[in-house]
Amino acid sequence: MPSKASAALVNQYGETLKSVLACVIKQPLRRITKPYEFGRRHSLFLARGPAQLAGSQLSFGLWLSFSEFWNAQAYRWTIRQERYTYQIVDENAHELFAFHWDPLQDIAFPHLHLGFGMRGHQLPIDNKAHIPTGRVSVVDIISFVMLELRVKPLLDDWQTRLEVARQIFADLEG
Repeated sequence: MPSKASAALVNQYGETLKSVLACVIKQPLRRITKPYEFGRRHSLFLARGPAQLAGSQLSFGLWLSFSEFWNAQAYRWTIRQERYTYQIVDENAHELFAFHWDPLQDIAFPHLHLGFGMRGHQLPIDNKAHIPTGRVSVVDIISFVMLELRVKPLLDDWQTRLEVARQIFADLEG
């Protein structure tokens, strides 16, 4: 049965995710929690759908699920991320990039879709192709939008926030 310690862990996970997202967006997260046999399963998502990225015509969407469980070997509560969708869309809501991972779906490996916005660029694949990626963290995606897509950070300390978040997520999921 989840405890106060597991609730604190879940809150730390959510607050860390908010800190990462605050680097580029100003939209609140929502959480849905459902009990299951060994703990609770949580879904975090942006409250109003894809949020406009700072100083950009692009928007970012996020949906991720995780559970808290008792790790008997480590003798502590731990977070296990179970699936994610990260989406980057243009000003017309055309999907440019979609990073997916859901081990319970037909395409169970982490992958990337190059979306509608990539049409007309003579790519040798269509926008439904599942390009393998390995697991991608939200920290990696936020770094990608700032460094590669040139989205301006909203916060001066964005690099420190991302470094700290990367370590916190590693500790929580350890």
